[in-house]
Amino acid sequence: MISPDEVRRKAERWWLDVLRAWLDGTVDGFFPKDVPKIGLDKAADRLARFATIRQEQEVLHQQSKAVRGFGYSLEWTTQGSRMVGQNAYITRIYLDSLADFLALINQQSAFKRFTILASLTLQQVPELETWLRQYPLRLLDNADDWPHWLTICRFFRDTYEPDRYYVRQLPLPVHTKFLEERNSLLLNLLSGIRPALLRPEYKDWRKQLGLRVPEPMIRTRALDDALRLDGKHDDFGLPLSTFAQHIQTARPGGASRIVICENLLNFLTFPQMPNAVAIWSGGGFTIECLADVAWLREKQILYWGDLDAHGFQILNQCRKHFPQTQAILMDQATFDAHDHLTSAGEETKASELPYLTNDERELFNLLKRNNWRIEQERLDEGWVTNTLIRL
Repeated sequence: MISPDEVRRKAERWWLDVLRAWLDGTVDGFFPKDVPKIGLDKAADRLARFATIRQEQEVLHQQSKAVRGFGYSLEWTTQGSRMVGQNAYITRIYLDSLADFLALINQQSAFKRFTILASLTLQQVPELETWLRQYPLRLLDNADDWPHWLTICRFFRDTYEPDRYYVRQLPLPVHTKFLEERNSLLLNLLSGIRPALLRPEYKDWRKQLGLRVPEPMIRTRALDDALRLDGKHDDFGLPLSTFAQHIQTARPGGASRIVICENLLNFLTFPQMPNAVAIWSGGGFTIECLADVAWLREKQILYWGDLDAHGFQILNQCRKHFPQTQAILMDQATFDAHDHLTSAGEETKASELPYLTNDERELFNLLKRNNWRIEQERLDEGWVTNTLIRL
């Protein structure tokens, strides 16, 4: 027969339904409720297990409402037998009331808190009624901050104007990090309050909300003196929109080769190269911001990233937008020559990188499988120089 702990675990599965029943105003009709599958013995088996059954029933009785004053109740049926006489057997275990249920699963405080916060929510932001029914546990998970969330929701519902604020400008009683770390909940809440506000075509949560986002700065180095900006500056940064729209009409835009560096140090130390400029978009996966720079599609693109799984993911990302991209110093020979510099990389779940060549894919799989990494900055200077000369 079922144990008291198993009774409690089965009852705990009702928690979500009880919260929803309270929201619907039907919680009083939820109880009494039977505990299912309590492990009743067949009448024919009771004699063989008589001593065990008595022990199991006594354990259940000692933990029941009849003894403790709360929790589950037992229903008994008396049955006679020539061998053991008249005996009472448990035939039903049930929770008689909401109070018994909450006491059994030790959620009295949580339930009280839920009802207070849910009532406050329905009063201040009634648009969240459907959301509450879908995600009652998320309210409890964020109970400490829920008054802040209601203030945030009212602001975005009543006052917020898209394309006006940077996130740090929002007149809210919370730190910017609060929104940054919980942006998925913010978007989830606003989908129920003001769905027309959201812009799901963007990946950046700020852009999805219509917040202003600082433009990425694209740092550029002229690797050929003839390509210096205004004939003077060989290292300069431009906002992405300026870089995308105007740089091709300036001297650096006349380069036939563009070297995209993953790491800043390699960008800064990349040697002179005829008719070439190097660019750095901030490192790592920020390379995605270059996707819409149309004039780059007409150039020879060289990409230099770390010899690790992430480096090849970024190469794949770059080649998706610029199919002509050629990887440099990211080949098996370079790895073999520097395998003594291998360190632990960062794990990745990525597996399908369709824009890699077969050789690149083999090296990616090797690096991923062993979680290996060789940083660009550590490559032998002579090896790098000899490789670049041959380009």
